[in-house]
Parts: sequence; C-alpha cells; structure tokens
Amino acid sequence: MLLLDEPLAGLDPEGVRWARRLLRALAAQGRTVAITGDRAAEMAETADRIVVLDRGRTVLAQSAAEFTARSAVPRVVVGAARHAELAAVLTDAGATVVRARLSGPGRLAVTGMTAERVGALATAHGIVILELDTRRPTLEEVLGELCAGSRAVSARCRPDGGR
Repeated sequence: MLLLDEPLAGLDPEGVRWARRLLRALAAQGRTVAITGDRAAEMAETADRIVVLDRGRTVLAQSAAEFTARSAVPRVVVGAARHAELAAVLTDAGATVVRARLSGPGRLAVTGMTAERVGALATAHGIVILELDTRRPTLEEVLGELCAGSRAVSARCRPDGGR
C-alpha cells in the first residue's frame, strides 16, 4: 500500500501528469494507492474514489464521477431588498432557499428553480431584483456543505483507471 499526502502539491502541469500516470501504473500492478489532499478538484481529477472525512467520521464515500456530479447542480443567486419576502415566495413555490454565503446583505441561494422562474415570481409579487445569476458550486463548496469544520480528503486509484 502506498499512502501519499498532497503528492501533487507544488508540481508544474507536466509533473502533475507524470505523477498521475505513476499512481495509475502502481494501481494497475495491484497496489493500493491512497492520496490525501484538501483540493477537491485535484482529487477528483486524480482518483477513482473519493472519501471525505470530518473529525474522524466518514461523511461521503463515492466514485470521483459521482462526487464531481454534485457540482453540476446549479444554484440561482438572487439579491433583493425585500429578500425575506422573496425567500417566502420562492419556498412556497417549491424552491430550497438559504442565505447566500456571499458578501453583502439580501442575497439568497436558490436550488430547485431556474433564474427565469425566480425572476418571474419576484415580478409577480412586485419584488425588485438587484442581482440574479446562475452559478455552479465548486467542488470545494460541495465539500464545505458536507463538512462544517476541518476536513481531509482521501482518494484511492483503481487498477482499471475508471471513474
């Protein structure tokens, strides 16, 4: 078993490609290769399985492809002076609404509804929109949702190199 902590840190792009080929070759020889890191996108590009640990407990264990798909769920970020009223309107219409973790007051993060629908509902209720944007969360944001505090990410390569 080979266990490496942040093996790609500080490498240039060619070094990263070389290291990934080496890790896959070792896995193809039947060796267990486990790597740790705190950069989710790097882990998802390198590993076949992602395991997220938070304070000694397993929060998530799935394929890198499944982990990456979590970042494909779009969110609508909407800003409005009457944001509490807008949140109630959107929730009543079936959306999931939370206060956006972005700077500035009055911003909401909405899932389960398109930006067009958010705008239409706001207009129908006479709520002026100050900002309306569709965003996809980064893998680091996905991790942030999974773990409230400190975290470590571990990844394992399979011999077949599949995701």
